[in-house]
Amino acid sequence: MSEQLCALVRARPGESIIALAEEMGVPASTLQRPMAKLRVDNRVRTVGERHRIRFTEACSRRIARQSDW
Repeated sequence: MSEQLCALVRARPGESIIALAEEMGVPASTLQRPMAKLRVDNRVRTVGERHRIRFTEACSRRIARQSDW
């Protein structure tokens, strides 16, 4: 479920967990643990507080090497 949720956040950045749950056809409470895991793994970033939290994909930073220049 985490991978499906991550893909949905990537496709619809800035949505609440309620909107994401409706899109997936599950109760919002079902997504709490998978979303927490995505946050701990730095795959999803949150903006806002409490019931106004919105989720976006976390940007991965690539360290530039001299060979890439």
